[in-house]
Amino acid sequence: MARCCMTPYIDEARRLVRLARRDYQTCAILTSHPEAQIAPICFHAQQCVEKSLKAAMTANQVYFRYTHDLGELTNLLTSAGIAPPFTAAELQRLTPLRWSSATTRRFRS
Repeated sequence: MARCCMTPYIDEARRLVRLARRDYQTCAILTSHPEAQIAPICFHAQQCVEKSLKAAMTANQVYFRYTHDLGELTNLLTSAGIAPPFTAAELQRLTPLRWSSATTRRFRS
């Protein structure tokens, strides 16, 4: 694909996809490690999904505010007529406050 035909939106979307892949690879490595803690695994899973959603929105020129809320990002995609692979409710499980408080409760017992 010729560089001259790229838009800044597509370039930024590709950058976000590259970063999402990096988080996915890190998550996969941590998941296979027997001593890995749940919090960093969840962090990289959330980051992978967040960057992927933002890449889709950027490529389609959908405005989004600075947020880590996967439910909000998914709802924005849906409002723009783009079908996300998961529902906002399903992705809320990866939202940082959700897993960090669940992890804290889990390890306090």
